[in-house]
Amino acid sequence: MKSVFITFLCLFLFVLNVSENDASEIGKKAPDFKLSQFGTVDKISLSGLLDSKTVVILSFFDTKCEPCKKEIPVLKNIADKYSEFVRVFLINLDEKPEQVLPAYLKEYKVMLPVLIDPLGYRAGSNYDVCKFGRAEIPQLFVVGKDGTIKLHLKGYHPDMEQVLSRELPKLKDEKVQSTQLVQKDILTIIYTNSINGYLKSCNCPENPFGGLVRRITAIKNLKEKYPDSVSVDSGDSFPPRDDRLLAGYVLKMMGMIKYDVVSIGDQELICGVDYLEKNLNKLPFYSANLQACNETMCYPLTKPYLIKEVNNVKIAILSIIDKDVFTLFPKEKISGIKIIDHREYLKNIIPELRKQADIVIVVSHSGDDEDREIAKEIPGIEVIIGGHSQTLHKVPLKINNTLIVQTGENGHRVGVLKLKIGSDKKIISYTNEFILLDREIPDDNTGGQLVIDYHKTLKKDTEKLIK
Repeated sequence: MKSVFITFLCLFLFVLNVSENDASEIGKKAPDFKLSQFGTVDKISLSGLLDSKTVVILSFFDTKCEPCKKEIPVLKNIADKYSEFVRVFLINLDEKPEQVLPAYLKEYKVMLPVLIDPLGYRAGSNYDVCKFGRAEIPQLFVVGKDGTIKLHLKGYHPDMEQVLSRELPKLKDEKVQSTQLVQKDILTIIYTNSINGYLKSCNCPENPFGGLVRRITAIKNLKEKYPDSVSVDSGDSFPPRDDRLLAGYVLKMMGMIKYDVVSIGDQELICGVDYLEKNLNKLPFYSANLQACNETMCYPLTKPYLIKEVNNVKIAILSIIDKDVFTLFPKEKISGIKIIDHREYLKNIIPELRKQADIVIVVSHSGDDEDREIAKEIPGIEVIIGGHSQTLHKVPLKINNTLIVQTGENGHRVGVLKLKIGSDKKIISYTNEFILLDREIPDDNTGGQLVIDYHKTLKKDTEKLIK
C-alpha cells in the first residue's frame, strides 16, 4: 500500500510540474531577434535559424540565477541527443556579460552557444521574460520549424529532460507550409512614432537607443523581409522647438524610409503653418481633421486617408489629431489652423471607408487615453497606431474589436504588427514585436552623411551668429 501511495505521489508531482508549462504562449509566433553570439563576431537571428528541418530551443538565464545552473547539463544532453534536428541556445541577460560570462562558462563547463541580450532589452523584452530590466528566469521556449512556440517552461523543472525527450520527437517530422504561402495571409504593418528630431543616438550609457540613422537601417531591412508591408508614422518627427535647420534634415531622412503614411503631429507645426505647407510634398503627410485658414477661405492641409491593396486585401489608412494635444502649444504657431472634432469626423467617415476597404487603420496623434476612448466609442476600426503620448504597448491593447499599438518614447523602437487575414478578409490572429534601435543596429551610410552635413551647417550658422 505504501509503494502504491508513493507511486501515486510521484505521478501527482510529475503532473503538477508539467502543468507549470505556460500554455498561454503555445501556438504564438515566436518574436524574431538578432543577437551577438558571445566570444564570436557572429550575429544570430531566429529567422536565420529556422528552416524546414530545424527546431530551436531558447533558454534565458543570467549568472546569478541558481535554478538556471541546474538546466545547463540537461540542455547539453538534449542538444547532443537530438543534434540531428534541434539547436539549443542560451540567452544571457547580465548587464555586463563581458565581465561575468568568461569565468561562469568555464566554471560550469558551458559548451552550448550563448547569445547576449544585456538586461533583456531585445529578445528578453519581446518574449516577456524581462520587464523594466528585471528578469523572471529561467524560462525556456521550444520554437518549431514553423516559427511558433511549441513549449514554454517557466522555472526549473526537475523532469525537464523527460518532458523535452517526450515532446521533441513529435516536432521532428512536422510539415511546414512554404513561407511564401504563409505570407500571403499576413498583413505586416511597420510603425513608428515620436523621433522628436533625434537624428543620431549619442550612444551614452543613459540613452544608447534610437536615432533616425538606425531607424532607416531597421526599416529597410524589414521591407526587404516583408516586401508587401505597409509603413506608417504617427507624428512628432520634428524637434519640440522651432529649429528649421534640424526639421529640414528630419524631412530628408524620413523621406529615405518611404513611408506610406506620415501623420501630422503637433510638433510638425512647431516651425509654423507656412513652413509645414511649403514642405508637405517632402513626405506622404496625411491629416483628416486639420485645416488651414487664410483671409478668404479654409481648406484641408492634406488628403485625409490612403486606400492601398496588399495581397488582395484593401486597407484604408486614416490620420487624425486631437485638438487637446495643442493645449500647451504656442498659440502663435497654430494661428490659422482649424481642427475639426476628430470623433465626429470618425463616426461619419468610418462607415464610408468600410465600403471601400476590408481593414481600417487609424493613425492617431491623440495620446493613449484618447485612443482608448475612440476604440470604446467608434466601431469599425481594426487598428489604431497611436502617437503623442509616447506610450509603449508591449502587447497590443484590445478594446472591443480594435487593437491599439504604440512604440514608446523618443523613437527607440520600430514596431512590427502582423495581422493574419482569413478568407473572409477578417483578422484571425495577430503578433506584435519591436526592433530596439540600439548599438546592434548599424547607422545607414547615406543617413550618416546627412548627420555630418547637418553638424557642419550648424557649426557654420553658429559661427556667423558669434561674429
